[in-house]
Amino acid sequence: MKKKENSLIEIRFFNTLSRQVEIFKTNKPKEVSIYTCGPTVYNYAHIGNFRSYFLMDIIRRFFSASNFKVNLVMNITDIDDKTIRDSQKAGKSLKVFTGEYTKVFFSDLEKLNIKKPKIICRATDNIEEMVDFINELKKKGFAYQGTDGSIYFSLKKDKDYGELANIKKSNLKINADRRLNLSDEYSKEELNDFVLWKAWKPEDGKVFWQTKLGKGRPGWHIECSVMSRKYLGDNFDLHLGGEDLVFPHHTNEIAQSKALTGKIPANYWLHNAFLKVDGQKMSKSLNNFYTLPDLEKNNFNPLYLRVLFLGTHYRKTFNFSFKDKEKAEGIIRRFNEFLAGLEFYYYRSKKDYGQIDEILRETKEEFINNLANDLNTVKALATVFIFIDKINKINHLLSKSEATRVKKFIDEVDEVFGFINIFYEEYTEDIRKIANNSEFKKLLKDRQKARRDKDYVKADEIRFQFEKRGIAIKDLKEGIVLQKIDDKKICPSPEGSGHY
Repeated sequence: MKKKENSLIEIRFFNTLSRQVEIFKTNKPKEVSIYTCGPTVYNYAHIGNFRSYFLMDIIRRFFSASNFKVNLVMNITDIDDKTIRDSQKAGKSLKVFTGEYTKVFFSDLEKLNIKKPKIICRATDNIEEMVDFINELKKKGFAYQGTDGSIYFSLKKDKDYGELANIKKSNLKINADRRLNLSDEYSKEELNDFVLWKAWKPEDGKVFWQTKLGKGRPGWHIECSVMSRKYLGDNFDLHLGGEDLVFPHHTNEIAQSKALTGKIPANYWLHNAFLKVDGQKMSKSLNNFYTLPDLEKNNFNPLYLRVLFLGTHYRKTFNFSFKDKEKAEGIIRRFNEFLAGLEFYYYRSKKDYGQIDEILRETKEEFINNLANDLNTVKALATVFIFIDKINKINHLLSKSEATRVKKFIDEVDEVFGFINIFYEEYTEDIRKIANNSEFKKLLKDRQKARRDKDYVKADEIRFQFEKRGIAIKDLKEGIVLQKIDDKKICPSPEGSGHY
């Protein structure tokens, strides 16, 4: 959705830090720096996780389509309590175990057509930087060594702690007796000094680093502070993640980074809401916990998830149901039929309809403004469907040049949506394999001759042969349309023109 360089888009996002919608301003003109929390690679990511990565992808696509240079960084947490625990259960080294699930994760991203970030950084590749970061916090008085040998962040040193999660200072446990929290994840009620570096314990086995901080490994929260700073600097534009990361992870990120640099690491913090399944919390105990392989076992194309995510604003809870497969297929079919209709009218008048450029201009502007308004994909999708309805009514009046411009606009929309042309290419390829079969092509020519000779009995006999193979022939004044009987998919007839 390229715009002229001098055309300014006023982008607005809901900033979790301020708890309000703000005008988004980047540190550098037409360049945006983004950090997103990636997976902890100890198992398959679930469909709720992928809502966060969809948010990452749609934001990157929107900025790219709006002519921004995008610097996107995502971490891989390949060292924490869960990776150690499960690698030991599997009888594999941490590196081999996490490497396998990292590979699975990227394979899953491909299934959702989520593009890889520009920079992917693994926690275990940045241990030295974490050690240096923690040492600097110790020098500044924000970190100390506990009696267990681990190093902790002192909450009482941070007067602004909890601003992201809106923790009231009156409810903040100041840790007067130095109560410690060695866990990576915990609730606000369990708030205590959190761990930066975990001293080695026998249950850690062979997982440790011998460093200036002693024998041990990093805590979870320090990873993102260090890696975002390494690749994006002390202060960058945008930090992404699911709302479950607001506390404690992102809250602790801010505390660590601000203590060291005096700056909040990101100016804007965007968090997507949770995902439910059939109105319930997704949980293994409820037997409704799904990964992408689980969807595939239920004959649910993972890319349908991308289509459905567009229909709920990222800050609203998304409700997943296998019943929504039909909804996704309906959206896909609508695009397929529209694009096939454009392609069908291959031989067009050289005379322009004359109003298409104004329709395109208005639609593009509305589409961009909806996305710029806190990434409102729901309204953006509705805008495109209204446009499709308008064009369908005048499609037969468009010149070839106008039809080409309409298709180009849909291509621009798909730069952001990321599913339209994938399904359309599969759709046309599938039907054309049948229609371009030599037997079918001869039958179509025979039927065309029969109609010219007014031998409608023979024409109907040939039509019945197509129907037995799942294809209906629809006769139009301008030519014919081949239509799959099972799901009413319309496609141009062979060789692209639809005319015989």
